[in-house]
Amino acid sequence: MISIEHLTKTFTHRGRTITALDDVSLTVERGEIFGVVGESGAGKSTLIRCVNLLETPTAGRILIDGTDITTLRGAALRKARQHIGMIFQGFNLLDSRSVAGNVALPLEVMGRSRRERNARVAELLELVGLSHRASAHPARLSGGQKQRVGIARALAGSPDLLLSDEATSALDPQTTATILDLLKRLNRELGLTILLITHEMDVVKRICNRVALLEEGRIVEQGKVTELARDPRTRLAQSLFGPPVPAANGHQRVVVGFDGRLSLESLLPGLLRHDDLSVTVVSADVESVSDERIGNIQLDLGGAGVEPAIAWIREQGGEVRLA
Repeated sequence: MISIEHLTKTFTHRGRTITALDDVSLTVERGEIFGVVGESGAGKSTLIRCVNLLETPTAGRILIDGTDITTLRGAALRKARQHIGMIFQGFNLLDSRSVAGNVALPLEVMGRSRRERNARVAELLELVGLSHRASAHPARLSGGQKQRVGIARALAGSPDLLLSDEATSALDPQTTATILDLLKRLNRELGLTILLITHEMDVVKRICNRVALLEEGRIVEQGKVTELARDPRTRLAQSLFGPPVPAANGHQRVVVGFDGRLSLESLLPGLLRHDDLSVTVVSADVESVSDERIGNIQLDLGGAGVEPAIAWIREQGGEVRLA
């Protein structure tokens, strides 16, 4: 669906060149939810704005369904953008228009008839659960309702791709959860491909299939969310469960990441069957990641049986990091 190849974006400010994106490459498969996570200033917003050419890349290519959109201009670019919807942190609704009027705006730009617009707006408001607020204006809406209007507007032209630019960061946790559930449902029911950027790891673990971690304009880690989360060596796992702390008693601190193939209940009895091995549980935690249960256990192991025990953990499907 999307192939970003060696993307670089630089800006010039007061005679100084600033590199916002530095040789970024990633692929978003059709029908998946792909997250880009990073701190403020990492280059996330620049990346997503390059995907629909609101920002022009300095170097590299962006292919959408095989078409290099960085080569498009004028009418060809406008046509390509009709297949890309976008939602924003600040909603970007027109206060002078009603909910229905905001959703209808892209259809007016596309030249759709009034009859077509009305039918499509009614369909979209039903889809996002706002049929009863069609005549209301943005000032009378909650933050979650405003974002639902933004989502309906982004879907007006029946896009194949939805871009989400920190779309939940201005919302409270409960409202965030409802918006993420809506995006997940749209992904499932419409086959919508979603590329979202966020600084919130909770967003990634709730709905993303794959993720890329961006730091200072470069991708430092990417892959399937569940695989990264269960590997205690990754930054994503450490952001979810915390970094390991070296043992202070001369034992070996072992961090074990696991999924449904292994559990704390099966791990400990198996370890205790090893000869000449002492086991102390330092911490244990389980998170729901992309609807899978991912666990992280920190153990202190001592005695001559440490190496065989670590080998046994790996045989059981556990990912091991030695601290």
